[in-house]
Amino acid sequence: MNPLGFLAASWPLLLPLDYGLQRWLGWDNRTNVSFFIEAARLLRPYLMVIPVGFAMHMIFRVVGSRRRWTTTMGLLLYWMVLFAAVWVLGLLACRAFRVGNWLPKMICMLTLAWGALALAGAHRTRWWWTLLALVGVTAISIFSVNKLLDSLRLT
Repeated sequence: MNPLGFLAASWPLLLPLDYGLQRWLGWDNRTNVSFFIEAARLLRPYLMVIPVGFAMHMIFRVVGSRRRWTTTMGLLLYWMVLFAAVWVLGLLACRAFRVGNWLPKMICMLTLAWGALALAGAHRTRWWWTLLALVGVTAISIFSVNKLLDSLRLT
């Protein structure tokens, strides 16, 4: 399936679950937010994938991969849907086991292994090396996108 189609098919299921569970857990107590904040919240995970895709693809090019940028981005979009689904499962676990917000964050980071395996297979690199690069690039991307959205008051 086309990665963008896969992404579009996942939104109607994952986004309402994410919003609803966060409200149910009491993590989001805002009663009314602007359209722009809602749009930023909707797009945040996918905004993070764009710099990750560019950076990872440049790294792969440096080590000799000749795959296209669309291959890298497609795999990262598949990974982001997995990431979002695991986030929702983590929210359900928070509700069931009454644990803090560390659980969904931790299990989402475990999905980096799947992303690294997929990227390593496509670009014919070692998976552990790809995992290290992906962890670093993802951490920088998350920090940067969150900082940008905060500075624009879209959080």
